[in-house]
Amino acid sequence: MKQILILIVTVLLPIHVSSQNNIDETLKTYFAKFQKGESTIDISEKLLTFKEDAVVKALEPLTSDSSANKRYAVYRLINYLGHHITKPALSKKLVTQLVTGCNDKDAGIVGANLKSLTTFESGIFDAEMKYTLSEMVKKPHCHYQMLIKICGWLNIKELNYNFRQMLSDKKINARDRWAMRIAMARMGEADMIDYCLQKIKNTKVDDNVIYELVPDMIYTRQKAMFDYLLQIIESDDKNCSSANPDSDVKMVCGFSVIALIAPYIENFPVKVRTSGDLDVKDYNQALLDVRTWIKINRESYEIKKAGF
Repeated sequence: MKQILILIVTVLLPIHVSSQNNIDETLKTYFAKFQKGESTIDISEKLLTFKEDAVVKALEPLTSDSSANKRYAVYRLINYLGHHITKPALSKKLVTQLVTGCNDKDAGIVGANLKSLTTFESGIFDAEMKYTLSEMVKKPHCHYQMLIKICGWLNIKELNYNFRQMLSDKKINARDRWAMRIAMARMGEADMIDYCLQKIKNTKVDDNVIYELVPDMIYTRQKAMFDYLLQIIESDDKNCSSANPDSDVKMVCGFSVIALIAPYIENFPVKVRTSGDLDVKDYNQALLDVRTWIKINRESYEIKKAGF
């Protein structure tokens, strides 16, 4: 029996060592390419051909590397693998690493990791990950507003008490307090929905509102907010800049709102290109089509709740 075990170890150990060496060499190539600013997609794909457990295990110690550049590269790879790896348990493990990485001492890495978290489905975040994020958000943090919004998106309702307490703290700036309000609105707090809605209703609709407040209204996924945005689409007030940078002619703000809101409403009559532009040939006709759709569907349209 002992001889058989020795034989198995003798046969399998070189295979394991060879496989690990291949992973290590592939990672070295990945870092070298990343450092040079070259595309790493081929190397990232190659890592998916190895045993997934071994690849994930190889990445774990690298998130503690002394080089911020290397840690940044590791987290970019973790994000990629988290979306493409086949085992759900390993995907969750990689997302956990991204959550932990939101406490990195490098602000750039924190910002990138927070943004990466928003690209995953909310269901992948377990109680432990939510707890980690909720502890981070209880005091000012790098990229604080994004962290607050992520907690709202993940519906960590225990934080409503903390946010309400923090709203009265004059040391916390206005932008952070606003982020707390819209996060609570996302979690369904009625008074915060009303507060945020009145904020935009009491502000003249112009470029600043479109690019600063409208995305926040959409983030809340609340129908009251969307109803008001549809009203902006129906307005003929010309207070927004033209998409043509050489033109000073003011346009209705509805075009911009349509481009922002379209991905978040079921069966919306126009689509948006990956560039963010409306996927239409005739903008004026598209505006008319959307306004007609609003009249028909104002009471029955559905908001897509999924996603950040």
